[in-house]
Amino acid sequence: MKRIWNRLCAMLLACALLAALAPAALADDGADAYRIAVSAVPAVVAAGGSTTVSATVYCRDKADGSWREYLDGGAVITWEAYREGLGAFRGESAGKPVTTVLNAGASSASLELLTEADSVTGSAVQLPLNVSVTAGGKTYSASGAFVTVTAAAQQADAEYAAGFGGSVRFSEADFSRAFSGRGKPGETLDYVMFAISRAATVTDGKTYDLSASGSASMFGSLRASAEDGQSLTDTDACYYQASFSQLDLDALTFQTGSCRTRYTVRIPCTAVGTDGTRCEGTAVVTVSGDDTITASGAFLKALDASGQVAQRYPDAVCVSFRQPDASAGRLLKEFRSVAGNAYTAVRYAQERFYLADDKKTEPLLDDLFFLPAADCASQLKLGYTAYDSAGAQLGTGELTVRVASRQSSAVFSDVNAGSCAWAAAAVDFMNGYGLIQGADASTFNWRGSTTRGDLILILYRSAGSPAVSGVSLPFTDVSDADYAYDAICWAWQNKIADGVSETEFGMTRPVTREQLASILYRLSGKPASSASLRSYTDADSVSAYAADALRWATGCGYVRGSGAKLNPQSGANRAETAVLLHRYLTK
Repeated sequence: MKRIWNRLCAMLLACALLAALAPAALADDGADAYRIAVSAVPAVVAAGGSTTVSATVYCRDKADGSWREYLDGGAVITWEAYREGLGAFRGESAGKPVTTVLNAGASSASLELLTEADSVTGSAVQLPLNVSVTAGGKTYSASGAFVTVTAAAQQADAEYAAGFGGSVRFSEADFSRAFSGRGKPGETLDYVMFAISRAATVTDGKTYDLSASGSASMFGSLRASAEDGQSLTDTDACYYQASFSQLDLDALTFQTGSCRTRYTVRIPCTAVGTDGTRCEGTAVVTVSGDDTITASGAFLKALDASGQVAQRYPDAVCVSFRQPDASAGRLLKEFRSVAGNAYTAVRYAQERFYLADDKKTEPLLDDLFFLPAADCASQLKLGYTAYDSAGAQLGTGELTVRVASRQSSAVFSDVNAGSCAWAAAAVDFMNGYGLIQGADASTFNWRGSTTRGDLILILYRSAGSPAVSGVSLPFTDVSDADYAYDAICWAWQNKIADGVSETEFGMTRPVTREQLASILYRLSGKPASSASLRSYTDADSVSAYAADALRWATGCGYVRGSGAKLNPQSGANRAETAVLLHRYLTK
């Protein structure tokens, strides 16, 4: 009776084990001495995620035929799940399974199953798990084990960087690019909503609720625009290519708080397409004072460029670069200054730059200089191709460049968030390269007029202040004692600037917007332009001599209208001149 009872208990235990180890079944032909059970936690994983697969080996008790965990050691578990483009066990490749040997006292082993990102775009896919054990000279396989791989959650992310005490303006192009390809055919981004109530800040390993009392003053807030103090709410829809009455996604500005320790703000957002497709994502703003470059640019050594490349490609010896968009900036060799073109342009794709000094003729990667374009995005990517010592391509990658936005000048107290924050970066750029000086050591006088003499002097400095000789000026209002005499001689000799009359240069007169455009147009060699001025309501007030110049300057983005007006006869103040010339010198 006892023997029968033991057999009954063993059968009940085996049934319980079978139920607990679902979905994998145990192989059993009635005579096998071993079995293997497989389970995966979780059994459903999103594409790009992973799961832990466990296998337990059982052996039959010779005394009563019941099953017990195999603890004698020496059994070999073979793991196979490889499916190209979908997933595989860690260490597994096509035709190369992974094996695990059980030590004495251990009956189980686990292995991580990795799935490929973007491998599932529609219905879920089942990935079979072929796991077997070899023991006692025979191989026993689990049957019916699989992991379900589902499509990854749709994401629409955007990343930005800002400096302490500064701000960063969001770009609708970033959200449109993130949404692209995630909606229905032909569907484009319509608007984005930001879950301000769920926004969080991470600093020093601690997380803070951005909507909590006092957090906004400490860590900042997302506002409708740089000029508008209105903070966004969860219900605000910010539109891509907004109409007049809508909140403009392209104007959103994150204003940093008082915290001076590096922190990251994460704002959940939902991007909605024109056909109603919704994509969840996050707008991430990294605020710091030590890992961003200014508008004046930086050598790639400051970005640890060689370290970034070596981390991704340990065998890399050199790289070549893809040419960045003109709106991003330029890579330059032998850089000394913007003034006088004291640098050499990089020949993209043709030149290679070395991670370490090995006496090659090509320059070092860290010696390259990146000059950001005016008005560029706060975060840029420099695409490169890495090569090994034999010249073989190892792959491609991107260097991340974060450009700090400025609300206040680092030099002049009158250029600040309350006066002309829009000109702060340009003023510091022009002053930093010695092209525009302040009214005194701490004041820029940003509202002051830019005179014709001032403009010519600035352009003369930007040309490197070349020596001028043998010039006889026809202007009675210019003498060799004037501060801009050499500059005016240079401009006259090179047909860059005429006088306001045959005998008067008008050195002390305010320079008008159309005069400024005309002088830059001549300095650039009078390039052709297909742009039109028809969209400006005051286009008829443009002087005939300046029409081609203004078409070119507006087409290049150097000169921008004020609403629907171009204001060609208005004078340009010193801040406006700095902004215009910053664009001209960096694009």
